[in-house]
Amino acid sequence: MINMKSNFEIDKGTAERSLRANDSAVPNSAICDKNDNVMQLRLREKQALGCLRLTRDPNNAFSIDMGGDVRICDRRPVRIPEHQTNAYQISQRTGEWIDRNLTRLQTDRPADMTDYQYENEIKALMNFRKDMQEFRETASDRGLKPAYVEKTFEQIQRLMLDKAPGHLNADERRLLAEQIMSHAAHPTSIDQGAHSSCASAALESVMFTKHPGDAAKLITDIALTGSYTSTQKFRESDGKMSPVTIKMKPERDEEAMDYQQPGKRTFASGIFQVASVNLYYASQDKLLHNHLGYKQFPPHLKNGDTGERIVDTRTGRMMMPLIDQPNVPDNAIGVMARAITEGASGKETIIVNDNYRSGGVEHTTGFHNLQELQHTLSLLKAQNKLPVVIKVNSMCEPFFMDANLTKASGADGAHAVTIRDFNASTGAVIIDNQWGDSVDHGRDKPINILDLYVATQNNKDAAKTLHQMIDDDKRHGRFDPRKHMQQLRLANLAHEVSDGVYALKVHDEVHAAANRWDKLPPGEKTVEREELIAMTRELNNDARLGTLQEVFRAGIIPEREYDSEIALLTHCHRSVTYRT
Repeated sequence: MINMKSNFEIDKGTAERSLRANDSAVPNSAICDKNDNVMQLRLREKQALGCLRLTRDPNNAFSIDMGGDVRICDRRPVRIPEHQTNAYQISQRTGEWIDRNLTRLQTDRPADMTDYQYENEIKALMNFRKDMQEFRETASDRGLKPAYVEKTFEQIQRLMLDKAPGHLNADERRLLAEQIMSHAAHPTSIDQGAHSSCASAALESVMFTKHPGDAAKLITDIALTGSYTSTQKFRESDGKMSPVTIKMKPERDEEAMDYQQPGKRTFASGIFQVASVNLYYASQDKLLHNHLGYKQFPPHLKNGDTGERIVDTRTGRMMMPLIDQPNVPDNAIGVMARAITEGASGKETIIVNDNYRSGGVEHTTGFHNLQELQHTLSLLKAQNKLPVVIKVNSMCEPFFMDANLTKASGADGAHAVTIRDFNASTGAVIIDNQWGDSVDHGRDKPINILDLYVATQNNKDAAKTLHQMIDDDKRHGRFDPRKHMQQLRLANLAHEVSDGVYALKVHDEVHAAANRWDKLPPGEKTVEREELIAMTRELNNDARLGTLQEVFRAGIIPEREYDSEIALLTHCHRSVTYRT
């Protein structure tokens, strides 16, 4: 039954279909529009409606006959595109399945189901239905072709079949279907969790935005068959071109909850992120015969072990010395995109500062300076090719502070994030950070293009750029203590400033901060406090202890934070970092 109070599209169904209104207050007239050859009825005025009948002729065109007191403005046959059919029907059947299960839970709740389990099951089913609706309703606004939408729903159907192949049970397949639909509707919800998979997580966010059906197919193929074959061909050592095939089991780690939590990696994302890295390694194996692969073993997060390992694909054994991250170069992201989506170009998937690049230049777009970065982003936006992955240095702000907020403190270098939008007139860049929603830089807190450019450089170049910015500020009578602190910290990391000189300069910064502290607004106090704490962590133990005591006596950090820093110092602990 279809509610005729709202706009809807007529999809091709059986040769003859009757659609009756399920609301007593429906319009008595209709206006026919044609949009991409899809008939839409915009119904107006309130009066009971009898029956709407569509009849298909041999040429696959529908004639429309409306009974009751209804007028139709255009009786010409309208061709209904073939690609609209399956997506509509699958979503309808899935919606009916959700309704049946909601009713079953509410009327016949299993005796052994706890209140917590019951509430989460109800929430998951309702979110599943909501995500399907949002995905269909926003697909055209996102520029998704109908075929992309259909392909996404086809993967949902494969997972929901009662007799689907593979070793996953029905609940696990349904969980994957729910998470795929959630990621398709909300690509910015995709995170890497407590894993070093930022590169493939950023790619996953891009794929679910631009090509959700291809991302869903990768996950579904692995889940049901344990294998996946690339959409594009790759060069072999003898010069021939052929697709690559990977084989892996859809393993769930301890972080993959039955429902999504902010900053956590879902079961579906775990499959995508591990599989996409293996597609890169498989493409390299065809050319180099190095037999390398990437495997997710059970993690031991309390010990800082994410369970990620590079293995020998012939034996399954871990490579020695131990490599506990994907360990892929920048151009791997472009290779992964090409393997997952037919016709995809790596140059439209990742952009990299040429002075902070690892690996070759192929399958990437490079830039050398701020102007080239601005031009690249402006061009990608004009061509409707955002989002795009960008490589950043997580020792630079704002990512260094973001790492502290997500307990990834001391992040030691390369990180991948997703640029969602760019405003050339204001310089505002919208960033989706795969560390979690709390450190995304949306429209409420965008990154300035100049700050982003600094963060695309290595420590030495970033310190040099910041020094130039500080000199420019002096010429114009401006002063930003955070720039001074960041420049000093990066210069020390780059060994441009000795440890002894660095310790003296940190002391000067603490003294200057104490003198202005009472005049600072709360927001600036928070930022300066974090920068000062970050600076102390690069000192040796004795100097760090003395500086922390000075910062505490000046009232810059509260007692709880002081105790926490002393505990870190006492145990000589440095947190595990996220790495590309």
